[in-house]
Amino acid sequence: MTDAFVQKLPKVMAPNGLILLANFVPFFFLPPLHFFLPDLGMGVLYFWAIYCPEGISLWAIFGSGLLRDGFFGTPFGIFGCLHLLIWAFACSHRKYLFKKPFLAGWLGFLILYLITIILKGCIIWIVQRPLYIQGALYESVLTFLSYPLIAALCFRIYQKLSWVYEKT
Repeated sequence: MTDAFVQKLPKVMAPNGLILLANFVPFFFLPPLHFFLPDLGMGVLYFWAIYCPEGISLWAIFGSGLLRDGFFGTPFGIFGCLHLLIWAFACSHRKYLFKKPFLAGWLGFLILYLITIILKGCIIWIVQRPLYIQGALYESVLTFLSYPLIAALCFRIYQKLSWVYEKT
């Protein structure tokens, strides 16, 4: 193995592994809330799209969405496409959010998540019907309120791996 590969491995593994792990955690540790689980993967995806967009694999993003589709029973591809859309929006607005105060990032997450919820609601209503508004509202509030914890965890990991990000 070359030194360049070993040095870039944490840069790729941290964002992709956390995105996939964040989609598993709610299903295994929050079973009583099964119908309105927070979308922790979206918070992790948003954070890493701003702080290290080149480290995220598009396959991991789409795969995490397919994983969420499988857990929720929604038609395959809905969350995968929504996660790719979030990544694209966050990357395109990175210059406004990178190294800005936390409240600016949280507001950006809120706006992006509201757009995503509206798109998800419309797609599920067209494809599946019925749409349970109360469950979607609880899920949205839990996701929005869990973002500070997700961002703090991701930022700690980002700081621990700062030697990797400074060299590239």
